[in-house]
Amino acid sequence: MNWTSVALLTVVYTIVLGGAAIFLCVEPDEETLMGRFSIFVFYTAPAKVEEKAKAYLPAVVYNGGYAAFDYVFNQRNPLLQLFYLSIVIGGYVIWHFTGKQLLPGYYLSDVHITIANAVVAACLATFVGACTRSPGVIDKESFHLYDSCYAADDVIYDSRRYCDTCDQRRPARSKHCKLCGYCVPRFDHHCPWVNTCVGQDNLPYFLAFLATHCALLWYGSVVLGLIFAGIIAEKDLFNVTFYSGQSRQSFKSTPMLVLKYIVFHHGYLVGLFALCVIMALVLTGFTGYHFYLNAINKTTNETYKWGDLKRMHSKLKQRYEEHKAKAAADGEEKPTAENGEASDEPPPEDPGPLPGNAYYKDIVTNVTPTLTLILSYP
Repeated sequence: MNWTSVALLTVVYTIVLGGAAIFLCVEPDEETLMGRFSIFVFYTAPAKVEEKAKAYLPAVVYNGGYAAFDYVFNQRNPLLQLFYLSIVIGGYVIWHFTGKQLLPGYYLSDVHITIANAVVAACLATFVGACTRSPGVIDKESFHLYDSCYAADDVIYDSRRYCDTCDQRRPARSKHCKLCGYCVPRFDHHCPWVNTCVGQDNLPYFLAFLATHCALLWYGSVVLGLIFAGIIAEKDLFNVTFYSGQSRQSFKSTPMLVLKYIVFHHGYLVGLFALCVIMALVLTGFTGYHFYLNAINKTTNETYKWGDLKRMHSKLKQRYEEHKAKAAADGEEKPTAENGEASDEPPPEDPGPLPGNAYYKDIVTNVTPTLTLILSYP
């Protein structure tokens, strides 16, 4: 693998993983820059492309492309699971054939061969657990079990909510997933990486999946970085003279020449290192966000609901304050038909303070259900 390939891979990793981070963590909101960017990338641009494709492509091509798009993005499928396995297994193969041979090295002993195997095995185990553990299914038989878990707060959840698809009342904090086809208790989000929803019964396994992969990526970044540092120290690359086989010229060592030397001789490992570092940064942010949500007893789905509620509350408050200021400036003059200000609409009312999260207790109480579920798993 040459220098250009590594640079290209790094750019691709950054774009793909950065896009995934924006899609998962940025709420589509017209009032923020990142929110508007998210709307454009994931909603406006695809709609424009679809419009142009429908107008200019033959019907058979458009229909085939639309069917493929619908399967990838709108139907439950194992594509990202397979992509995940290709990354993990492919990365391990690169390590097995080109990385572990460099141990023991200048800074590391060969014990890291065993540790690396254990960490990869732990990641695959948590992946299988997150994929196979049910998030919980609310049906006629299990309804009473989940209905008693949380009371409706009458703010973002109404006790009278009904699921027409499942033909049953929805317990508080639940949501019907159109991809899975059933109502999920304490619905967080549908995760395509594990091809199932994250809900009340599998949240701990999803968090374990995230945590082990953060550990793998940071561990891989450090080990590979120390391997490269060991090669540089062992060969004293910052003090050697490099020779060009083509121009027959000699060059004093520079950081860029040392980097090119590492890429030339260990290109696949450099690509793996770039993948580990970039994914570690993205996944750490995503993992920290989910652990934070668990600590405050809030779900991803509820953050969207609260976001909508806060925007609505802010607009109502702004209307009330503007009306109040105008009334004060006009000396409390009542609008009349003569001055053209009369209206059948009642004046805006003060919406009052924004309600708080009724499900937040304290950190220990908030995380207890997650810990209990982990300890009770056979």
